[in-house]
Amino acid sequence: MRPDGRLLVTGRSDGTINLWDTATAKALGQAAQEHRHQGTINCLAFRSDGLQFASAAADGFVRLWSINQE
Repeated sequence: MRPDGRLLVTGRSDGTINLWDTATAKALGQAAQEHRHQGTINCLAFRSDGLQFASAAADGFVRLWSINQE
């Protein structure tokens, strides 16, 4: 969960990463599919300012993602 508690990121066994609005429990979208992991997401962690998060998966890669501010 983002440090401000407003955004949750979840990972699936197919490498998909979803973003959720915690106030409404609605999906906001997915991380870019062309860059998704090729295996189960093992770990997700936000940077302390909440503008980026890292994902690690069974494919052996760690990826850094930026959150679009709209």
